[in-house]
Amino acid sequence: MTKKDIIKRGGQNLFTTYYSLAEALQALFPESAWDVTRFVEHTRVPVGFWQDSANIFKALDDAEKKIDITKVC
Repeated sequence: MTKKDIIKRGGQNLFTTYYSLAEALQALFPESAWDVTRFVEHTRVPVGFWQDSANIFKALDDAEKKIDITKVC
């Protein structure tokens, strides 16, 4: 589901407070571990996302698994 889909269904007010669906879900359900890179609009991660080294390492780990990297020379 995209931001456009939510707006079409009457959810436009959600985006007056939150920039993205991922940001809204993180704020509304903080007890859940949200991986914002898995959202449809994943090219728009929150500002500062890539400045956190944990996010960089997680992305690299995910890429290793996705393309089956077993050894780095």
